[in-house]
Amino acid sequence: DIARKKLIQTSVHIIEQNILIENMENELRQLKKSVDRDVIEKKLLDLHRKKILTDNDWIEYLHSFAELYPGFFAFINNLNGISEGDKRQLVFVKLGFNLKESSYLMGVSTEGIKRARQRLSKKLDLPNASQLKDFVENKNEVRP
Repeated sequence: DIARKKLIQTSVHIIEQNILIENMENELRQLKKSVDRDVIEKKLLDLHRKKILTDNDWIEYLHSFAELYPGFFAFINNLNGISEGDKRQLVFVKLGFNLKESSYLMGVSTEGIKRARQRLSKKLDLPNASQLKDFVENKNEVRP
């Protein structure tokens, strides 16, 4: 139960950070009329390059996740041709995150998440990305 709370807190924290960045981007767009365009474009580019889910955040996140689903990584590590990004997608699908929530956590667009899940479903020989949830659903039940 503590691991579940920590995982939820970490998720909420990352989502809040992304919402804050999204709000900052909107404010910067509003300021374009009164500030040098080059300065604004540089700030927007810096915001887009910022990695919200850092490696340390991801390691902490995985630790909490592994406490809830101890055998899940053994399962996904035995899948052939699966990248680290694919593993992140499988974790987020396992947790029931939709495209938008996953995009916040990974700091990419929802279209990027959609394409990543489509590629992953092809790697796993699934008919489409909507089958990913069924694929991971019962791979390792949550600890009581």
